[in-house]
Amino acid sequence: MRNKTLKIGFIYFHGLGDNVLTLESLYALKAIYHCELFVFGNALFKNLLAYYEFVDEVYDIQNDIQSHLDLINDCKLDYVILPKCTKAYLTPLLQSNVPIIITPTKIQALFSKKCKTPSIFSFLKYRNASMREKPLFLVRLINPKLFDSCILQIDLSQAKIRTSITHQDQISHFLQKNTKKDHLILINPFAITSSHNLSIEAYLHLMYQVSMLPSCTPLVITYAKVSKEFQEALEDFQKKTEFSLLVFENNEDILNLAELILRTTCVISPSTGIIHLASNLLIPTIGLYPLSHIPQWETRDRRYVFIQSPKDQIKPKEEKQIISQTIQTLKTLLNLSS
Repeated sequence: MRNKTLKIGFIYFHGLGDNVLTLESLYALKAIYHCELFVFGNALFKNLLAYYEFVDEVYDIQNDIQSHLDLINDCKLDYVILPKCTKAYLTPLLQSNVPIIITPTKIQALFSKKCKTPSIFSFLKYRNASMREKPLFLVRLINPKLFDSCILQIDLSQAKIRTSITHQDQISHFLQKNTKKDHLILINPFAITSSHNLSIEAYLHLMYQVSMLPSCTPLVITYAKVSKEFQEALEDFQKKTEFSLLVFENNEDILNLAELILRTTCVISPSTGIIHLASNLLIPTIGLYPLSHIPQWETRDRRYVFIQSPKDQIKPKEEKQIISQTIQTLKTLLNLSS
């Protein structure tokens, strides 16, 4: 008699960086347990997973577990993994027909027979893990022995984001019209949730200096909420200092962003979703990071220029030093002489 195929749900509805950092865990679930994999997320996560073959179903439940209990019950899941556990998420899920809910260690979870959490002995290890490692830690709890025997044998690079031919053609068309240089350097000034960042004017100075490097074109990807403000700042800057810059205004399709990142030589960004997207796609990055973000939000290649002051306190002198260090780091990456 054949073993029953496990049905595993993964509930997660957060920002771009958070979602990207769970992708290796989703691949590990499928590769190790050969399960049917159901993801319950938000519209962004559904967009991100649109062309993954190893995810069986993706549902946009709009951050609302309670209103989607019938959907969750209909899937007849054996396990649900809930990487970010709050009372608002866990309470309705405990009413579901899912027999085992795997969550971080929380008081409500500890007192529920349905919940499986990291042991007391591994609690500190879990708490200190990065945002990429934490969901993998929970994936292991389904069958630790099987996980440990398989995890080093599977190719987690298979979790790279996939785009469609439509995305590929659209970005190819955009680049053919707009750039002829060898190195496209994506510089991302936008990080609403990051505590440490440079001013827009400092980023414009950085873009100007990148444009002066041999065969380099700076690229900025804007979106509706920031496009007007950035364009106004750019126009003011170029009245004094004209330079070549490529601007792509994206819609809400995150896969346009992914496909464009795939065409870049390097991504320079603060601690936000774009840099984790680049890491997932194996594109070299330079993170403009506060030191405190490294343990939780590390990048794949761990190449950083550190920002000491919060963005509301940073001074022009510190920004100038960061720009200088970033340019030097980029030159080293491109193998350019100083």
